[in-house]
Amino acid sequence: LLCTPPPTLSMAKDKAATKDKPKGAPAKPEGTPANANAQDYMYKSANPGDTASTKGLLDDGVVQAFEDAGFGEDHKMSNFKLVLGTIACILALVAQFWPHPLKPMPFPESRPLLLVCCVSYFFLSFALQLITTFYEKDTILYTLPPVSTSACWAALKDRRGGVLAGVPRLRLD
Repeated sequence: LLCTPPPTLSMAKDKAATKDKPKGAPAKPEGTPANANAQDYMYKSANPGDTASTKGLLDDGVVQAFEDAGFGEDHKMSNFKLVLGTIACILALVAQFWPHPLKPMPFPESRPLLLVCCVSYFFLSFALQLITTFYEKDTILYTLPPVSTSACWAALKDRRGGVLAGVPRLRLD
Protein backbone atom coordinates (compact mmCIF):
# COMPACT_ATOMS: atom_id res chain seq x y z
CA LEU A 1 0.00 0.00 0.00
CA LEU A 2 1.64 3.20 -1.17
CA CYS A 3 0.30 6.46 0.16
CA THR A 4 1.33 9.39 -1.96
CA PRO A 5 -0.22 12.84 -1.89
CA PRO A 6 -2.14 13.99 -4.94
CA PRO A 7 0.06 15.77 -7.52
CA THR A 8 -1.72 19.08 -7.09
CA LEU A 9 -0.93 19.17 -3.38
CA SER A 10 2.78 18.53 -3.86
CA MET A 11 2.95 21.04 -6.74
CA ALA A 12 1.37 23.68 -4.49
CA LYS A 13 3.87 22.92 -1.74
CA ASP A 14 6.79 23.16 -4.20
CA LYS A 15 5.55 26.52 -5.49
CA ALA A 16 5.20 27.84 -1.94
CA ALA A 17 8.65 26.56 -1.04
CA THR A 18 10.34 28.18 -4.05
CA LYS A 19 8.59 31.49 -3.40
CA ASP A 20 9.92 31.73 0.20
CA LYS A 21 13.35 30.20 -0.49
CA PRO A 22 16.41 32.46 -0.37
CA LYS A 23 18.45 32.74 -3.55
CA GLY A 24 21.51 30.73 -2.43
CA ALA A 25 19.64 27.96 -0.52
CA PRO A 26 20.15 24.36 -1.70
CA ALA A 27 17.29 22.65 -3.49
CA LYS A 28 15.26 20.06 -1.58
CA PRO A 29 14.56 16.67 -3.11
CA GLU A 30 11.20 16.32 -4.82
CA GLY A 31 8.31 15.46 -2.51
CA THR A 32 9.74 16.98 0.67
CA PRO A 33 7.42 19.03 2.88
CA ALA A 34 7.54 22.78 2.36
CA ASN A 35 8.29 23.49 6.01
CA ALA A 36 11.14 20.96 6.23
CA ASN A 37 14.71 22.05 6.85
CA ALA A 38 16.98 21.61 3.82
CA GLN A 39 19.72 20.17 6.04
CA ASP A 40 17.47 17.23 6.95
CA TYR A 41 17.28 16.13 3.32
CA MET A 42 20.94 16.30 2.37
CA TYR A 43 22.45 13.15 0.96
CA LYS A 44 24.16 11.04 3.58
CA SER A 45 26.98 8.60 2.96
CA ALA A 46 28.23 5.54 4.76
CA ASN A 47 31.18 3.24 4.43
CA PRO A 48 29.86 0.10 2.64
CA GLY A 49 32.09 -2.05 4.85
CA ASP A 50 30.53 -0.65 8.03
CA THR A 51 27.25 -2.54 8.19
CA ALA A 52 26.11 -0.88 11.43
CA SER A 53 26.25 2.66 10.00
CA THR A 54 24.71 1.50 6.71
CA LYS A 55 21.82 -0.14 8.57
CA GLY A 56 21.43 2.99 10.70
CA LEU A 57 21.18 5.19 7.60
CA LEU A 58 18.63 2.87 6.00
CA ASP A 59 16.58 2.77 9.21
CA ASP A 60 16.64 6.57 9.42
CA GLY A 61 15.46 6.78 5.81
CA VAL A 62 12.53 4.44 6.47
CA VAL A 63 11.53 6.38 9.59
CA GLN A 64 11.73 9.66 7.65
CA ALA A 65 9.56 8.24 4.85
CA PHE A 66 6.86 7.18 7.33
CA GLU A 67 6.96 10.55 9.09
CA ASP A 68 6.65 12.33 5.72
CA ALA A 69 3.63 10.13 4.91
CA GLY A 70 1.85 11.46 8.01
CA PHE A 71 2.61 8.79 10.60
CA GLY A 72 3.89 9.86 13.99
CA GLU A 73 6.33 7.83 16.04
CA ASP A 74 4.92 6.00 19.07
CA HIS A 75 7.31 6.34 22.01
CA LYS A 76 5.38 4.31 24.62
CA MET A 77 7.60 1.23 24.51
CA SER A 78 10.81 3.28 24.54
CA ASN A 79 9.56 5.28 27.52
CA PHE A 80 8.57 2.07 29.35
CA LYS A 81 12.04 0.61 28.77
CA LEU A 82 13.66 3.83 30.01
CA VAL A 83 11.57 3.71 33.19
CA LEU A 84 12.56 0.07 33.83
CA GLY A 85 16.24 0.88 33.25
CA THR A 86 16.08 3.92 35.51
CA ILE A 87 14.51 1.89 38.32
CA ALA A 88 17.22 -0.76 37.92
CA CYS A 89 19.96 1.89 38.12
CA ILE A 90 18.38 3.47 41.21
CA LEU A 91 18.31 0.04 42.87
CA ALA A 92 22.01 -0.39 42.06
CA LEU A 93 22.79 3.01 43.61
CA VAL A 94 20.77 2.16 46.73
CA ALA A 95 22.65 -1.12 47.09
CA GLN A 96 25.99 0.66 46.77
CA PHE A 97 25.48 3.82 48.82
CA TRP A 98 22.65 3.26 51.36
CA PRO A 99 22.08 5.08 53.80
CA HIS A 100 24.64 7.82 53.05
CA PRO A 101 27.03 8.16 50.08
CA LEU A 102 30.02 9.03 52.24
CA LYS A 103 29.33 6.41 54.91
CA PRO A 104 27.58 3.34 53.45
CA MET A 105 26.29 0.52 55.61
CA PRO A 106 28.97 -2.12 56.35
CA PHE A 107 28.63 -5.48 54.60
CA PRO A 108 27.29 -7.92 57.15
CA GLU A 109 24.52 -5.51 58.18
CA SER A 110 23.58 -4.67 54.58
CA ARG A 111 23.18 -8.26 53.38
CA PRO A 112 19.30 -8.20 53.22
CA LEU A 113 19.32 -4.84 51.42
CA LEU A 114 21.92 -6.08 48.92
CA LEU A 115 19.91 -9.24 48.32
CA VAL A 116 16.69 -7.34 47.58
CA CYS A 117 18.42 -4.77 45.34
CA CYS A 118 20.46 -7.34 43.40
CA VAL A 119 17.51 -9.68 42.81
CA SER A 120 15.31 -6.74 41.75
CA TYR A 121 18.05 -5.49 39.42
CA PHE A 122 18.35 -8.97 37.89
CA PHE A 123 14.59 -9.24 37.23
CA LEU A 124 14.35 -5.73 35.75
CA SER A 125 17.31 -6.38 33.44
CA PHE A 126 15.81 -9.73 32.46
CA ALA A 127 12.48 -8.03 31.67
CA LEU A 128 14.29 -5.49 29.47
CA GLN A 129 16.05 -8.29 27.62
CA LEU A 130 12.78 -10.19 27.10
CA ILE A 131 11.10 -7.07 25.69
CA THR A 132 13.99 -6.44 23.31
CA THR A 133 14.30 -10.06 22.17
CA PHE A 134 10.72 -11.28 21.92
CA TYR A 135 8.50 -8.21 21.60
CA GLU A 136 10.54 -5.70 19.61
CA LYS A 137 12.68 -8.15 17.63
CA ASP A 138 14.03 -6.11 14.68
CA THR A 139 11.41 -3.37 14.80
CA ILE A 140 12.66 -0.05 13.52
CA LEU A 141 9.60 2.04 14.25
CA TYR A 142 6.24 1.87 16.02
CA THR A 143 3.77 4.31 14.49
CA LEU A 144 0.70 6.15 15.65
CA PRO A 145 -2.35 6.30 13.36
CA PRO A 146 -1.79 8.73 10.46
CA VAL A 147 -2.81 12.35 10.84
CA SER A 148 -6.09 13.34 9.20
CA THR A 149 -4.33 15.46 6.57
CA SER A 150 -2.32 12.48 5.33
CA ALA A 151 -3.14 10.75 2.06
CA CYS A 152 -3.12 7.46 4.03
CA TRP A 153 -5.88 8.59 6.40
CA ALA A 154 -8.84 6.96 4.65
CA ALA A 155 -7.18 3.56 4.32
CA LEU A 156 -5.44 3.38 7.69
CA LYS A 157 -7.38 5.46 10.22
CA ASP A 158 -7.45 4.00 13.73
CA ARG A 159 -4.59 1.61 12.91
CA ARG A 160 -1.08 1.53 14.29
CA GLY A 161 1.89 -0.18 12.78
CA GLY A 162 5.40 -1.37 13.27
CA VAL A 163 8.21 -1.46 10.75
CA LEU A 164 10.48 -4.51 10.89
CA ALA A 165 14.00 -4.53 9.49
CA GLY A 166 13.95 -8.19 8.45
CA VAL A 167 17.76 -8.30 8.46
CA PRO A 168 19.28 -11.06 10.58
CA ARG A 169 21.56 -9.79 13.32
CA LEU A 170 24.08 -12.60 13.08
CA ARG A 171 24.48 -15.22 10.42
CA LEU A 172 26.89 -18.12 10.73
CA ASP A 173 27.03 -19.57 7.22
